Amino acid sequence: MTKFKINDLFREIRKSKKFQQDDFQEILSRPWVSRFEQGHVELSANKFFACLEKMGVTYADAIAAWTKLDSPETRTLLPEYEWSALRSKRRTPISYEAFPKGASKYAFVLEVKDDSMISPNSAFPIGSKIIVEPTTVAKDGELVIVGKGYRYYFRRWAAGFALADNESYEPIDECMVVGRVIGALWSTRFDK
Repeated sequence: MTKFKINDLFREIRKSKKFQQDDFQEILSRPWVSRFEQGHVELSANKFFACLEKMGVTYADAIAAWTKLDSPETRTLLPEYEWSALRSKRRTPISYEAFPKGASKYAFVLEVKDDSMISPNSAFPIGSKIIVEPTTVAKDGELVIVGKGYRYYFRRWAAGFALADNESYEPIDECMVVGRVIGALWSTRFDK
């Protein structure tokens, strides 16, 4: 099953079409494009497709960029863990996922298990995979993994609270940041 990171795909297409980050001013600000390409913010589907349309992207362009990103020379394998394994310093991977190079050697993968991070502005559906860099600090707005007691959650950090993008989930206070989400992998097949 082939997987890709959408912000890397966008960057690859933008560069191949010779567009600059500030060429999308009527759709997005230059800082937003930069932060999206670095994996720090999400982009709504409407804005993503508006940018692709502005660049005149064809199906062939998307496949070419995807193929380049999916080549073995530009990818590295990261261990995937169960959420319960985060309690242990000695973790056993359940599998490995290919990810574009750039993640540290300590990065790992977790599978999203609930709908807490689905909203009109972001979507990390159940079954998608997130790339996590271990850290104990976070800036407001960053996607994080937090621990409270013996449970771990995927949330957005804001003023010392871990907030779900889905408003039906309660904020988590007095929690500890254990990782920052630096990327995501979505399956290109939906037959799971």
